Amino acid sequence: MHEIKLWDNMPKRNKYILGVTSLWMMIPIINTNISYLSGLLGAVCAASTLFWFDPHQNSLLHKADKYLSTNFTITLFIYTIFDIINNNSSILLFSSLSGTTCMFYIISYNYFESEMHNYQLIAHLLFRYSIFLWSYMIMVQSKNIQNEILVVTIGYSINVSVMIFLKSWKNYSYWNNCIATSLLVMGTDLIKLYKS
Repeated sequence: MHEIKLWDNMPKRNKYILGVTSLWMMIPIINTNISYLSGLLGAVCAASTLFWFDPHQNSLLHKADKYLSTNFTITLFIYTIFDIINNNSSILLFSSLSGTTCMFYIISYNYFESEMHNYQLIAHLLFRYSIFLWSYMIMVQSKNIQNEILVVTIGYSINVSVMIFLKSWKNYSYWNNCIATSLLVMGTDLIKLYKS
């Protein structure tokens, strides 16, 4: 019962920002040849975007979001181990990314339980960004990965900043923001490809 009340107390703005920013995970989906990870991440992206529109504890969308996200993270971890073994990838880099991802998730959850909504929002956005970086580095094989990540980081930061600094979400449509963010994501991806 306590956790249901926590969901109700979360500001609508925070719920919307968390839902809309899920769409940034489309970039690794669009740019990978790893179909299983792409399909799984696509399902996570869809479930998360739909769930955060009107989140309810233990709803079908909540369970789907948790299950798919957990499954994706475990699968990504397995792919990471194979990448380290087969491609001599950096153990330090990937252990840092996976550790940072877990750390921000735990911090976000603790802020959620403490009803520190703005801190929870920032921690969850950092968690998302961390898992985005991790996903991108495993899923997208690119020789120019640093520049690509820089372009995406700028687009993501602009999107998040605009949404955070909107005074009220009463006059904004969640679905219109999803469309606008999807266009920004695709535009950012095109710029990234052009710069490569």
